[in-house]
Amino acid sequence: MVSKLFRNKRGGMLFLYVAIILIIVVFVFAIVNTFSIKVLGDLNTDIQADDQMSADAKLVVENLNDQMSTTLDNSVLMMMSLLFIVGFGASWFSDSHPLFLIVAILVMVVLLIGGLWLSNAWDEVSSESDLAVSVAKQPFTNWLLDHFLMVNMVMIFLMIIFIGVKNT
Repeated sequence: MVSKLFRNKRGGMLFLYVAIILIIVVFVFAIVNTFSIKVLGDLNTDIQADDQMSADAKLVVENLNDQMSTTLDNSVLMMMSLLFIVGFGASWFSDSHPLFLIVAILVMVVLLIGGLWLSNAWDEVSSESDLAVSVAKQPFTNWLLDHFLMVNMVMIFLMIIFIGVKNT
C-alpha cells in the first residue's frame, strides 16, 4: 500500500510521511545533540587537564567544542525550516487534488499531536541537571522545543490561511 502512495505522480501522502519523519528527526537530533555536546564537553575537560597532550591538540579540541554546539543548534533550526516548507507544500497543492486537502489536515493534526508530545518530552530532558550546560549551549533548539506546540500552532494557522488564499 505504501508503494502505491509513493508512485502517485502528484505526491499523494508523501507530505504526511515527510512531516512525520521530520518531527521525529528534529526531536531525536535535538536529544542526540544535547548528549553529544555533554560528552564532548566532558572530553574537552579531560583533555585540557591532561599534561601529556600537546597544546595544539588541546586547542583543536577546544575549538571543536566551541563550534560544535553552534553548528548542531543551527542544524535543528534548519530542520524546523524544512518542516515549515513541507507544511506549506501540502497546503499549496491542496487545490490540485482533494487528497491534498486531506493530507494538509493530517499534517496539521500530526503537528499538533507531535508538538504536545515532543514539548513535554523535551521539558523532561532539558530539566536534568546533568544536561543544563549542554541545553544552555543550544538556544535555538531549547527555545524551539520548549515552545514546539506554539510554533506548530503558528504553522498550522499559516497553513490554513495559505489554503484559504490559494483556494479563492
